[in-house]
Amino acid sequence: MSRKVLFFHIFLLLTFSVLISFWVIYLRQIPRLTITSHALQLSAFSLVAIAGLAFCFLLAFWFSYSKTISRLWNLKFEAVLAADFLTYLPLLFLSLTPLMLSHYISAPDLQVRARLLGTGVVLAVVYLKFIQLCRWSKEGAPQKPGLWQSFFSLPPRRKLVILFFASLLIFGAGTLLFISSGITPAGDEPHYLLITHSLLQDKDFDLANNYAEQDYSRYMKYEGKMKPHAVWGAKPGSLYSGHSPGVSVLLRPQYLINLMGKNYCHKTPVSSTNLISSYSFSYGIINNFFKILL
Repeated sequence: MSRKVLFFHIFLLLTFSVLISFWVIYLRQIPRLTITSHALQLSAFSLVAIAGLAFCFLLAFWFSYSKTISRLWNLKFEAVLAADFLTYLPLLFLSLTPLMLSHYISAPDLQVRARLLGTGVVLAVVYLKFIQLCRWSKEGAPQKPGLWQSFFSLPPRRKLVILFFASLLIFGAGTLLFISSGITPAGDEPHYLLITHSLLQDKDFDLANNYAEQDYSRYMKYEGKMKPHAVWGAKPGSLYSGHSPGVSVLLRPQYLINLMGKNYCHKTPVSSTNLISSYSFSYGIINNFFKILL
C-alpha cells in the first residue's frame, strides 16, 4: 500500500472518528431536548477527546484484525488491509444524525431513532466483514484447521448429534430467560400442550373437559379463560383441537416428566423451560422434516 493511499485511509478514519464522536454527544444530549429547544451544545474538548479515542480504537482494530486474517489464510497483509477498510464505510451514514432533529415526537422517540441509526451502522459493518471472511476463506486455506473446519470434517452422524444437543441447549437457555422474566406460553403453544395433557391424563383427544377445567393453568400464568382452538365433535359436548397432534405426541415424554410427583410447570421455572423448549424443538423437527429429507 502506497503512502498516499495509507494517508487517505487515515484521513477517512479521522472522519469516521469525528462522526462517531458527534453521534455519541448527540445521543447524550437528547434527554434535555424539547420540540422548541433542540440545539446541540458542542464542546470542542468532548468532541476531540471522544474522536481521539474512537480513532485509536478504529486504527488498532483495523491493523490487528487485518494482520490476524492475513496470517490465518496466508494472504498478503496489504491486500487484506485495503479490502477490510471498505467494511468501515457504513460509518459515513452517521453523518445523517443532524437530520433527525427536524421532525420528532419526543425526546424518547428521538433517542430510539438515534440508537437505531447507530445499531444499523454497526450491523452493516459486521455484515460486510462477514462477507469478506466468506470470500477470504475460499481464497486461501488456513494454516491450522480451526473449530469451524474441524466441525465440518466430522462424520454426518456426529454433526447431527452435536447440532441436536446444541439446539436443545439454546432453546433451554432462551426459554429459561423467558420464564424468569415472567413470560409464559402464548399463541398456539398452550393449545398443543393441552392436547399432550389430554393424551396423558384422559387418554383421548377430547379437550372439552380440559378447557372447562382450565388445565392450561398448569403451565401458563393466565387467570382468565383461554379461547379454545377447537371444533365440535360428533359426540355431543366434545371438542377436538384444530391443530395437528404431531407436536403434542412428541411432547409426551417431557410432559410426563413434569407431571411425575405433581411437579407442574407453573411451580418451577426449569419444568416450564423444559416444556416450552421441547415444544419449540419438536415443532422445528416437524416443520423442517421434508427440508431435511431433501
